[in-house]
Amino acid sequence: SSLPKRRATSPGNTSRSTAVPAVRSGRLVSGPYFGLNVPYLELLGVQPQHFGEGRAVLSLDLRPELTNSWNVAHGAVVMALADCSMASAARSTADYPTGAVTIEMSVNFVNAGSGRLTVEGRVLRNGKSLLFCESEVRDPAGELVAKALGTYKLHRRAQVDEPARGDP
Repeated sequence: SSLPKRRATSPGNTSRSTAVPAVRSGRLVSGPYFGLNVPYLELLGVQPQHFGEGRAVLSLDLRPELTNSWNVAHGAVVMALADCSMASAARSTADYPTGAVTIEMSVNFVNAGSGRLTVEGRVLRNGKSLLFCESEVRDPAGELVAKALGTYKLHRRAQVDEPARGDP
C-alpha cells in the first residue's frame, strides 16, 4: 500500500503499524490526519472520517485517561477535537501543502460527553487571509456536547527537516 504508516499506540509495541486513510472531496489523501502527521492527535486516538470542500469530520473513542473526575470527556479533549476539526476544514479549502494556525477560538460546553465523540468542523467564511469556522462535538446519541467558533490562518508548511520558525 502507498499509504503512510502510523505507529501502533500500544505500550511496548512499536513494530506494528496501521495505515489510516482519509478522503478529500472523494479522493484518498496521504498522511494519517488528512495529509499531515499530528502526533498529538495520534496520542489522543483521533480517527479521521471526512475531509473536503470546507468540511472535516473526526471521531474519538473516549478512554478513561481522557476523562475528568466525573468520568466524562475532559474539556481539553473536547476543545482539541473542535480545534482540529475546524483547522482541518480550513485546510480543505486550499491546495497542499498547508497548515492552519488558530488565531482565536471560543467553545460553549452544552452537555457532558461520553463514548464515541464525533466532531464536524465547517468553514463559514473564507476571507482573503483568514477563515471563519464552526464546529459541533456530539455524543453517540447525537446530542450536542460542545459548539465552537474559530478563526484560522493558512500557512505554507516548512520542509519536513526544517524546524518551523520559533522552534529550536
